[in-house]
Amino acid sequence: MNRSSKILDYFWVDENGNETKYGSINIGGFIDQETYPGHLWRFKSGNQIMGEYITGSEEEPMYMITNPDAKLLQFEDFTATYNPEAMTQIPYGFTTEYLPQTFWSKDEVYDLTTAESATIEFYVMCSDTAQEILVALSQTRKPYGDPEADALTFRFRPELLDIWVRSKFYDNWVDYDDLDVDDISMGTNFWQKYRIEISKTALRVAIDDKYLIKADLTNIDFPLKGYFGFDIFGKQGYEHTTIGYMGVLIEHHGKAAPVATQPAETQQPAAGEQPASTGTRGAEVLTATLPDATLDKPGKYYAIVIAVQDYEDGGPNDLDYPIQDAQRVINTLTQFYTFDMENITFLQNPKKDQITDVFDRHLDKITPNDNLLIFYAGHGYWDERMNQGFWLPADAEKNRRSRWLSNGTIRDYINGIRTRHTLLVTDACFSGGIFKTRAAFNDADRSTNELYKLPSRKALTSGTLKEVPDKSVFVKYLLKKLEENTDNYLSSQALYTQIRGPVTNNSPNAQVPVFGVIRETGDEDGEFIFVRRK
Repeated sequence: MNRSSKILDYFWVDENGNETKYGSINIGGFIDQETYPGHLWRFKSGNQIMGEYITGSEEEPMYMITNPDAKLLQFEDFTATYNPEAMTQIPYGFTTEYLPQTFWSKDEVYDLTTAESATIEFYVMCSDTAQEILVALSQTRKPYGDPEADALTFRFRPELLDIWVRSKFYDNWVDYDDLDVDDISMGTNFWQKYRIEISKTALRVAIDDKYLIKADLTNIDFPLKGYFGFDIFGKQGYEHTTIGYMGVLIEHHGKAAPVATQPAETQQPAAGEQPASTGTRGAEVLTATLPDATLDKPGKYYAIVIAVQDYEDGGPNDLDYPIQDAQRVINTLTQFYTFDMENITFLQNPKKDQITDVFDRHLDKITPNDNLLIFYAGHGYWDERMNQGFWLPADAEKNRRSRWLSNGTIRDYINGIRTRHTLLVTDACFSGGIFKTRAAFNDADRSTNELYKLPSRKALTSGTLKEVPDKSVFVKYLLKKLEENTDNYLSSQALYTQIRGPVTNNSPNAQVPVFGVIRETGDEDGEFIFVRRK
C-alpha cells in the first residue's frame, strides 16, 4: 500500500540487480501482483528508492510504503494499560477484544511545539456498529474519563454516524463546524481510514478522505506534544466482539512559528523632537518584507493536477483520456522541471468539495515566494445566461450548478493563495470578464529575472467555450514543447507562443489557445517561469 505522498513505480529485481518495471501505484493506492517467495520488489519515486520488499510464503502479503520522515506505528509500538494478552498482532497493527482498556504509544510521537501542524492517519475495523472508536492525544497518558486527564479525545460511533471532541475531563466539549458531507459513512467489517489534521489553533477530521468537521482550537487547552492512543470503554454484551487498529501514520509539517517577544523599550525623544511616523495609530506594526525573488534562489514549485473522466449517474458522458493526460503532465513536470513529487497533488475523479478542500489546504501551505501550477482536464461548460464558465467535477449533475465549480470560485482561490506566480492550464473554458488576454509578443526586451521578480496570476487555455475533443490536441502540444525545450528557463508566455500555431493548425475545430491575466487576483505583470532540471 502506498502511504507516501508520491506516485511510485514498482519493479521486480532479478538476481543480478536488473529492474523490470511492472507498473505504478497512486497515492493511497494498492497493488495486486502475483509473485513467488523470495522475489525482491523495489518501489521508487524517480531515482529515489522508497522501499524494498522480499516476498515470503504468506498468501496475501502486505507491505506499506511511507514518506521517509513519517512515523509508522505498529503492534510493537503500543502498550496496553489493561489486558495486553487480548492484543493479537496483525500486519502494521493489532486486533483486540472489545474490553475496557487503553492502548498508548510507547514513545511521544507528536510535537506541535516544533512543527506547524501534524497529520495523524489510521485505519480501524469495527465488528459491530455499537462499538465506539476513541482516539486520544495526551502528555500524561490519562484518557478523558480520568479526572486528571489532559487528553484531547475524539469519539466516532458508526451506529449513529456521530463524532464528538473533548479536552481533558468529561464536560470540556470542543465546538466544531459540521462540513455536511452527505455521503460519509462509518461501517463495519472493513478497514476504514480516519485522518486528524491538527495545529495549535485548528483541527480538521476526515473519514476516507472526506472532511467531516473542522474546529477552532485557539482557546482550547490541550497537550501540544505527547502520546497517541486508542481507548475502549467497553460495552456490556459486546465483550466477545473485536476491533482492529492498523497503519497509524504520523507526519509533521513545517516549523512552528517562533514565540513572540516584547519589543525593546524605545528611547523617549528629546523635547521638541518628533518621533518618526509609522503610519499607524497607537502601536507600531512590524511586517516582514518579502525578499526579491531571483531564479538563482526560486521558491518551491507546487502543482494541483485535476483529472475527471468518470462521472456519476446523471452527470456528463464519461471521457477516456483526462487521467492519462494528467499523469503525463506530472511526469513531464517532475522529469524535466523543478517540480518535486511531494509538492504535487493529483486528484483523480474528484467531487466538487474534494477540489475546494485541496485549494483550502494550499491557502496556508504555500508561501509568497512559491509558485503554483493548476492543471485541469475534464468536462467544462459555458453558461450563456450567466456569462460564466464552469468545471464539471465527478459529482456534477445536469441543471444543478451547486455541484459545478465556477470560474469565479477558481479565481477567488487563485487570488487567495498567495504565491509568487500562479499559472492555470486547462482545456475547459475559462474566459469571460475575469480573463484579460495579452498580445503574444509583449515583454521581448525584459529579462527573465525581471519577469520572475514580479508576481503573476495567468491562465493558458485551449481557447474554446464549446466542447473540446476527448483526446486533447492542446495537451499534446503543451507537453511536446515542454519536453523539447532545452533552455534553462521557459516563461509561460514563451510556451504559449510555441503551442499556439500547432494547436490551431491541428485541432478539428481550429481552436486558438488563449493566454492572459486572470483579473483582480494580484497580477503585477510578471511571468511564471519553468526552471529546467540540470
